[in-house]
Amino acid sequence: MKEIKKRFVFTALMVLLVVSGCSRQTSADQRVGNIETFARLYGYVKYFYPGDEAAAMNWDRIAIYGVKKVENVKNTAELKKALEELFLPITPGLIIHESDVKLKLSNSRLTPPDTTGMKVVTWQHLGVGIGNKQSIYKSIRLNRKDGDAGTNLFGTMTTRLDAAAYRGKEIKFKAAVKVAEGQGQLWLRVDRKSNERGFFDNMDNRPIQPGEWKGYEITGKVDTDAYRIFFGCFLKGKGKLWVDDLQFYVKENGRWEPVPLENPDFEGDKEGGPPAKWATGSPFYSFGVTSETANTGKKSVSIAYTPREDPGELFEQKAAFGEYISKELGNGLSCHMPIALYGTEDQTYPPAQGNAIEALVTAIKKDFPETLSGNDLYVRLGDIVITWNVMQHFFPYFDVTKTDWKAALTEALGSAYSDKTDRDFLMTLKKFTAALKDGHVRASLRDAARESMLPFDFEWIEGRPVITDIWDKTISDVRVGDVVKEIAGKDSVKAVEELKPYISAATEGWLMYRAMTELLRVPAGADVKLKLERDGGETVDVLVKPMEISAYSQTVRNLEGTKSKKIKEGIYYLNMDQIKMEEIDALMPELEKARAIICDMRGYPKGNHLFISHLLKEKDTSTKWMRVPRVIYPDYEKVTFQEHGWRLEPIEPRLTAKIFFLTDGRAISYAESFMSFIEFYKLATIVGQPTAGTNGNVNPLILPGGYYLTWTGMRVVKHDGSQHHGVGIIPHVPMKRTIRGVREGRDEFLEKAIELAEK
Repeated sequence: MKEIKKRFVFTALMVLLVVSGCSRQTSADQRVGNIETFARLYGYVKYFYPGDEAAAMNWDRIAIYGVKKVENVKNTAELKKALEELFLPITPGLIIHESDVKLKLSNSRLTPPDTTGMKVVTWQHLGVGIGNKQSIYKSIRLNRKDGDAGTNLFGTMTTRLDAAAYRGKEIKFKAAVKVAEGQGQLWLRVDRKSNERGFFDNMDNRPIQPGEWKGYEITGKVDTDAYRIFFGCFLKGKGKLWVDDLQFYVKENGRWEPVPLENPDFEGDKEGGPPAKWATGSPFYSFGVTSETANTGKKSVSIAYTPREDPGELFEQKAAFGEYISKELGNGLSCHMPIALYGTEDQTYPPAQGNAIEALVTAIKKDFPETLSGNDLYVRLGDIVITWNVMQHFFPYFDVTKTDWKAALTEALGSAYSDKTDRDFLMTLKKFTAALKDGHVRASLRDAARESMLPFDFEWIEGRPVITDIWDKTISDVRVGDVVKEIAGKDSVKAVEELKPYISAATEGWLMYRAMTELLRVPAGADVKLKLERDGGETVDVLVKPMEISAYSQTVRNLEGTKSKKIKEGIYYLNMDQIKMEEIDALMPELEKARAIICDMRGYPKGNHLFISHLLKEKDTSTKWMRVPRVIYPDYEKVTFQEHGWRLEPIEPRLTAKIFFLTDGRAISYAESFMSFIEFYKLATIVGQPTAGTNGNVNPLILPGGYYLTWTGMRVVKHDGSQHHGVGIIPHVPMKRTIRGVREGRDEFLEKAIELAEK
């Protein structure tokens, strides 16, 4: 009997352990599932619910607060309650319900008793307006004065100093700020002669929230090649703030010494006028000296968002009152949400309860990280939610890339839980967005760990990285044509394979070009050991001193390559990556007489696309190859397009020579727009490799924690309407570089073009 009891206890214990283990696993899955459900509803409400209360919210804060609120709920009922507490205060027209419940709905709950004088409010997205106001991409709510107002609007007050006296020194900018509504930030930027980014801090990870007067400061170091220092204060989005007592310091011999500023306290300025000696003038904002409040003395400067007149329609299509979306959210929940509401000039209907909104804002403020950094789990999770929704509703190429974006969300959330640092999360963000297969995608982190660059140019040739150029001319033990076998003791081919999952690319050519660039990146500081294979199979070990990224970029940018040359009588070479249009114009008398012109497009054009007009026989009629999405429904449904083209016309003199274009996987975006004319109008013989297969204006996305993401917001097709993304411009004469050709100093692409030109 005792033995039976022992066996029973042992069996029960094992069952408990197994169940406990499953419970832990289920708990992790449940957390991710809860956040996925929140993420879907977040995007529907943020981008498509037209109510005033929702439009006024800080959606970055809701993303971060929301993931924390829902992650640990244990069942569908609790999740529904949490989502209602999050969204119903700002979206009174929304219904969240169990998916198996059939709703009996009527528009009567959304229809005001009297609609006289009311207009229909609804969202229109041309792409999506998350970048600067000069962008081609815009988002507005129809029939709202603040239709295009959002968190990416800035009202800025600024001044500048000559940096010469402060080079190599620490500096500090201080000011007192009081925010009534919205979000305030100080900012300090150092500009460098090399055009590289110097010190920059805009308090994006620690914005100033509504409250009383308080002092804030930014401390940084001035780069040794700096030439200007800009600093000031701005209001982000809607709201109002006051700023006073602006001060600037430099550290001399270990002590902070004040630097005199012109008009730091505004005491001598005219009431209501602009602050003297400070630059203002951001659209949608008013700036004025005021005595209504001050930190010290009697005056300060107010910065306030000022709604502009109704911006009108972005395009003709729009949702009508009565239209709604019904969407599965996951975890057994669905939503029913209107996408058009009635509104007066002051309020959409139905209005939300002010006390409920106030309670929500208070709860967010109370349970929100003081510093926005990728070191914080909820900032990481919130950034994934934000990014996923931007792409889910506005990325124009999912039908081409076949990306399982829902699966990518699950994987990225799980990875964000595993990350420990902001740098770890940068890699998660890179892998997450690499799934888009978009050559314009780049993810970066402000103030990321410093890196250096090996002073070479690598190309992927015959399945291995090969040194094709050397930027540091003092290096004598490395040769062009050396095959890189190992970097810092690691097999180079294996290193490339490990880089690929973090690179977003639409074609193999762009993927390998980016992989070679990333392979050059090494930790700052120590010399790097390379194992190289020479002609004849000899293997040598060398120690290489890396270059600072700024020095590397400056060296490559300032390269004075061959812009043009007469290869032989009657055959000319133009490097489109180097030569400007005015320089081509100066060569026209010679080009008119040429029997062959070889144009090198293995790079990015130098603003010289009007060269195409000298090749055209007739007026360009392909005017619909650039297509900006017109979005009024979520999940990229029923999208139409605003269509554009270049509308080029023939220009005299018309060149009648044989034309050849050299190109490869490095040619992206503007280069592909250029090459699309060459391909469609059959203006030249194309020699080389397919281009990057990525075209269309970039749309930037700034994420909490200092992360910056770029992606393609426009759909571009070939001039005949066929697919360009992931295809690129296909050469008529395919070519590949060889290791032997590199070692012999030969340009095999150019040689082939010359051979064809002489036939």
